[in-house]
Amino acid sequence: PYTTLFRSPAVATNANLKVLYDVAKRAKLGKIEFVERTLLAAIGDGVPVKAHLGSTVVEIGAGTTDVAVIDGSRVLYACAVRTGGNYMDEEIVRFMKRAYNLIIGERSAELIKIQIGSAWQLDEKLSMDTKGRSLIEGIVRTRTLTDSNVREAIQECVVLIVRAIREARDRIPSDISSGVQDDLIVLSGGGALVRGIDKAIEDNIQIRVITRRDPIRYVASAFGPLLNGEWKPTRPLVYPSR
Repeated sequence: PYTTLFRSPAVATNANLKVLYDVAKRAKLGKIEFVERTLLAAIGDGVPVKAHLGSTVVEIGAGTTDVAVIDGSRVLYACAVRTGGNYMDEEIVRFMKRAYNLIIGERSAELIKIQIGSAWQLDEKLSMDTKGRSLIEGIVRTRTLTDSNVREAIQECVVLIVRAIREARDRIPSDISSGVQDDLIVLSGGGALVRGIDKAIEDNIQIRVITRRDPIRYVASAFGPLLNGEWKPTRPLVYPSR
């Protein structure tokens, strides 16, 4: 017998999970289990479970950002906001159209984000040339972009992430909130690779923010220890009713 483990968004309902559960059962994937992806991200960063007392885990994915406050291996509160790496790309596309009357594709926008994107002022300025079709002339034009241009473009995405973190921390019960306030925020997911996003969040929330090495693999690296029984969530894994 074998187990298929699915990571679930922080705000997934049992109705959402039941759909996936039924599909997985029909596909004969063995024993089906679900666990919150923010909890997987926390465990996957290599820090022992007991060290995550009152930590806020922020997983900045492609389409959504999940935020959860955890106590050891228990999720105290979780929320999600519809923003992430793909939305940053879309904002860069809109910025190019608004500021320079140039049309670029999302692939070009992603390349801009990777090469010179930042959410906080950098010590060394970055720039790159990018090509797009001019809305006025209808021909291809080249424009030089800087890291400050990208910061302006993705600013709203960062604001939404900060707002979600505030919401999650504000919803913590008063009897344990004192222990939460003085701890830390752990970033994971591809969006955590945007330069300076940790500093932007830290400046707004006034709480220490850390990004471990290789944040994209945080969640995946927790699957092995979980399946091997090295750690278990305090709350039972979700089994949608049939």
